[in-house]
Amino acid sequence: MLYCGRLGPTWQVGIKKVMFVKVETIEGANMYRRFDHVTVCIQLKGSEAHAHVLSFTLLDNQEGSVNFLREARMEQKEESREEEEMVEEVERRRRKPKVNAYKFFEQMRKIGVSPLHSDLK
Repeated sequence: MLYCGRLGPTWQVGIKKVMFVKVETIEGANMYRRFDHVTVCIQLKGSEAHAHVLSFTLLDNQEGSVNFLREARMEQKEESREEEEMVEEVERRRRKPKVNAYKFFEQMRKIGVSPLHSDLK
C-alpha cells in the first residue's frame, strides 16, 4: 500500500482483512475500510476565470456493469437544470414592472381635468 505521511509517499506492507486494510508505519497504525468494487466518474471542471478542478462522482459501489453514458447524461441534465433555474432567478430579479401606457395617459388626463384647489388641501 502507498502511504503518504510527513516524509512523503512510501510503500508499506499492509495486513489485509475482510473489511479493512491495516498499515503499520513509523507514525503508528492506520486502518482503512475498503470496498470490493467502486465505480467513479472523473470529470475536469472549470472555466477561464477559475482553475480547473477534478470532480469525482460515485456511480456505483457494487460490482457489475454501469452505463457511463447514461450516468453522465443524467448528471449533465441535472447540472443544466440547476443552471437554468439560476438564470431564470437572475432574470426574474432584473425584470422591471411594465408600465401600461393606457393607464399612464389616463392618469395624466385625470390630473389635467381635476381642479387646482383639490391639490392644495
